[in-house]
Amino acid sequence: MTSIKQIKKQTIKEFDAVLSNSGARLEEMSNVLKINFSSTKLSEVGVAYEAAIASQPDRMNPSLTPAIEAYLDLLSSTVDEIQTLDRYIMLHIPQMEDGNNFGVTVQMMVSKALTESRDKLTKMVAALPTYHAARADAVEKLGLQKVSKSTTKTESASSATGGKDGDESKTSSSTVSEEKTVGKAGIDENMVLRLKHVASLDVQCYFELRTGLVECRDIYLMILDNVEKNKSKLTSPKGSAGSNSMGMY
Repeated sequence: MTSIKQIKKQTIKEFDAVLSNSGARLEEMSNVLKINFSSTKLSEVGVAYEAAIASQPDRMNPSLTPAIEAYLDLLSSTVDEIQTLDRYIMLHIPQMEDGNNFGVTVQMMVSKALTESRDKLTKMVAALPTYHAARADAVEKLGLQKVSKSTTKTESASSATGGKDGDESKTSSSTVSEEKTVGKAGIDENMVLRLKHVASLDVQCYFELRTGLVECRDIYLMILDNVEKNKSKLTSPKGSAGSNSMGMY
């Protein structure tokens, strides 16, 4: 059975790893912004998206898809690191006693900031399915030509008794395939407007992803700053000579 002491020891290692790898994490965030979200002019983004959608209106946006994946990976890993930092604080809360509680107050304030940051990032991730649903509806309303295939298979059986060759049974089958084309051919004025609507959803998603990632980076910087500035209080809230046993404040 894993003991609390073992968990605490492992959490200390994970806490130290988060702080030591924070530079690489910030660089990763900057690289994702540079590669996937370099433009701040939404009009330029919209022009590029309209061109991509016009060529393949029934496909996912080829440039937005990897951006979404990178965004989700960074936010989820940031939430994981926030939980690691909060777990470290929780396991360093001293037992309840009178006096010298300023360090515990620092722990509670930093933990509260971590919780609020985690909740904000979690809500940002949860908002993405709304975009996918809205885009799917918009593409469906384009009324694109589609080929539907149907196959019908029939079987018949017959049997006879006696006769020249004695008892006899026969089975025959036939298969009929049919293709139907539904939807409009070509692009009319109404189609152009609907294509712009699809592109506008992608532009909005791009904007929310970009601002969300910048906010994620700022949140991460704030967390690191708070943790590093108050590390001594987070680790030993009552000082090196104070009690550091497990307990609830």
